[in-house]
Amino acid sequence: MNKLTSGVFASLFAIGMIGVANAGESKGAYINVAAGQSQFASSATTPTFQDNPQSFALSLGYQMSSSWAIEAGYVDLGNPTDLGVQMKCNATVLSAVKSWNISDTSEDSNFSILVKVGIAQTKTTNDIATPTSYKKRGAAFGIGGNYDVDENWSIRVEADSFDTGSDVFGRVPVYLIGMGYKF
Repeated sequence: MNKLTSGVFASLFAIGMIGVANAGESKGAYINVAAGQSQFASSATTPTFQDNPQSFALSLGYQMSSSWAIEAGYVDLGNPTDLGVQMKCNATVLSAVKSWNISDTSEDSNFSILVKVGIAQTKTTNDIATPTSYKKRGAAFGIGGNYDVDENWSIRVEADSFDTGSDVFGRVPVYLIGMGYKF
């Protein structure tokens, strides 16, 4: 296990302990489903191209307190094309999520901003006769906003970033909008 993986898991454990300390606050499991677009662009080592395939994400989370959660998810980064070769790219991710309510005139605000930090395992493969696959474990992070429609339903907008492990694509941003349901 490398130092980055150990550091992320230690951080997530510490965040979990904060959640246990705040046991009187709002807690519960939730699910988010989102769709959007990733933004692949060439690196310095390949010819210039830009491809913006459709993406989708599914994440399961547990709200440990009103401001801390932990999420595990799957993100389909899309199927970019490089030099006529169709690629497939996806990631599994484990993240800590910190959120801040944006106060308005009432005490309970429906708007919040969030920051995600975690670790992702990305996989990029191609569809040629002898498939090539790149796997990369690295840092994943994101920022976003959340609007609570009611007690259970929410709308989330976010921008996440994943390292594909490929010299061709490098780090790929993903822009998503989705719905969440808190159980």
